[in-house]
Amino acid sequence: MALIACAPAAEPAAQARIVLVTVAEWPASAPLADEVARRSGVAVARIDAISPRTFALTLACASAGECQRAARRLAEDTRFAREVQPDRLRALPPKPSPSSAL
Repeated sequence: MALIACAPAAEPAAQARIVLVTVAEWPASAPLADEVARRSGVAVARIDAISPRTFALTLACASAGECQRAARRLAEDTRFAREVQPDRLRALPPKPSPSSAL
């Protein structure tokens, strides 16, 4: 009997959140994540569909510079991407406490 040990996956050194608007519709996220990884040269750590053409992605990179270059490669691929922008997440203000409603 052979025992196989699996090492935990290494955490990426850098991550970048981007919003990608594609030329074509992508009804499923998994094939799009594979295509983004192929075209950008970096892994996709997370993908969230906003619409069939708009997605929020987290790119997993070895460095911040690599993430910037990957986003640039996607933006320059005009047959695939209509728009690539940094995802500027905004924190929601805290909910008011019940006592402040008095």
